[in-house]
Amino acid sequence: MAGPTFLREAELRLLRCTLPSPTSQTAPPSQPPAHPLGPVAASALAAVEAGDYAAALASAVPHLLHGSTFASADFSVGSPAQVYADLAAAAESFLQGDGGAAAGEGFQCRCAVVLSAAVAALLAFTQQNVTGPPGKFSPFLFQISSLDEGWYIDSGGKWDAWASDHLASLGSHVHGKFSLLQFIIFAELLFTSIKSLDSSDCWSVSWWLCRISMYQQNILDEQSSSLFDQVQVYKNKMLNHFGELEKVCSYWGSLLCDGEGSSFVSAAFLEGGIAEYKYGRVDASRLHLDNAQEACGIHLSLTGILGFRTIHQVDAKSQMVLVAKTTKPAADEGQSAELTGAQSDGVASKNARSSVPGESDEFCDILRTPRLAQNGNESSSESTPSASTQISLTAIQQAAVLAQCLHMSRRSRSDEMSGGRWHHT
Repeated sequence: MAGPTFLREAELRLLRCTLPSPTSQTAPPSQPPAHPLGPVAASALAAVEAGDYAAALASAVPHLLHGSTFASADFSVGSPAQVYADLAAAAESFLQGDGGAAAGEGFQCRCAVVLSAAVAALLAFTQQNVTGPPGKFSPFLFQISSLDEGWYIDSGGKWDAWASDHLASLGSHVHGKFSLLQFIIFAELLFTSIKSLDSSDCWSVSWWLCRISMYQQNILDEQSSSLFDQVQVYKNKMLNHFGELEKVCSYWGSLLCDGEGSSFVSAAFLEGGIAEYKYGRVDASRLHLDNAQEACGIHLSLTGILGFRTIHQVDAKSQMVLVAKTTKPAADEGQSAELTGAQSDGVASKNARSSVPGESDEFCDILRTPRLAQNGNESSSESTPSASTQISLTAIQQAAVLAQCLHMSRRSRSDEMSGGRWHHT
């Protein structure tokens, strides 16, 4: 059946925009369904993949609002809260379409349009406030020709103020100044409208809503109990869908690239573990991170080894070392390997200086990677190559390593071994 395949493919393509690229070449996008909204959904999806979030919104939003009473509303009269309430009704009406049947090409296309608009809004906020570079986005999301954008500019900033107050109603004030706060509210509204449907598709909505809840928590001054409860609901639903390789492979089937299913499982557990870490739930975080490591085929352990942090250091001091053993996930073929070699003196000497970007070599003698002492001697691979130079970690395995370091920074006090002296072998 072409319809469900198109929607699930749309979900996969949108999630891929935020996760490491598959190691193998992805299949070209399939043709959209023969429906009037098919080209619209395809255009919005392609724009999100290209990173042109403004174009994605311009393509999707007018169709989402077309024909609704919202399109002819007088924004100068209604409050922002009322406008967004009307927007929610318009989105639900659009999704229900002709009779509200959760099947068929029309439903698939409408969901893909709403998903694309929601993801575009969230990633636009991310680009504008986190990753950069800053883009040019209209501060007013509703792309309606009858709306005078000058009116929005002259509105005294009440829309931005309302967005900030809306987020503050979750329990704490917004921390600092952010651009495009409305985009988070807009994205959440659209994802929630899809969640309210009774459909066997759109599993990824719970993942996106978990992310939005964490976005909201991260931009607030203090932790919110209501957001904590919300995160738990969405995180548990996300892991119910994406926490098992069999479910992921069954949902997307041949659309997945080799090994991509394991990466999705690992990414879901990593995000779940970081969410628990945010709220200080160390044991729950550790459980999720262990599952993430297992899914991506890596085992991490800690040990202490004497080593040197600077060029002129005479006596070796304790270094906390992260040892990794990698194995291919069960679904893939391959041999296991262990990353145990310390960095060679030769490589260390090349990286010995300028550990701070932009700092001149002559002013910095801190080694980027410590020289470790093995059996009382400094490690050297002039005769024996280091294993770390032979084996490379995948992007998701590197994320698992970073998450492990984050977990250890919360679990352990800063001491002689862990006070910023991390080394990965």
